[in-house]
Amino acid sequence: MTPETVWIVVADGALARFFVRTRSELPLEELEALRITAEEARRLHKHPTAVHDGANHRHHGRREAHDGHDNEERRFLAHIAGRIDLLAQESSTVRFAICAPPRALGVLRDHLSAATRKRVGVEIAKDIVRDQLRDIDTRLRDHHV
Repeated sequence: MTPETVWIVVADGALARFFVRTRSELPLEELEALRITAEEARRLHKHPTAVHDGANHRHHGRREAHDGHDNEERRFLAHIAGRIDLLAQESSTVRFAICAPPRALGVLRDHLSAATRKRVGVEIAKDIVRDQLRDIDTRLRDHHV
């Protein structure tokens, strides 16, 4: 990796995609092997896939279902932050950029180590995780990534 190398994480509460740009004039490269969904992360960590595991379902209201979904998203985003921390530990010269919806970006930020947070040069509060590679590349170039 060159000193210009930037690792880019584009995520939301259900999907994370990883990219690298080794020099500013080169196109963005997606690292398909690192792509992960919340469902895959749950299977890896053997978290329950159901929102409710209790036997008494009649007391589960809409708010509790929403809380369960929020907890699953937070767990997934914490997992992604852990992956970013591992990438940061593997290469001390790489910079990072993170693009996620505002709430997800906050959760990621909260779960990153202090050392990794110092290396995040760009944060973009947008939900573009399902966009085409060329559109993500354009958006990142607009932010000088």
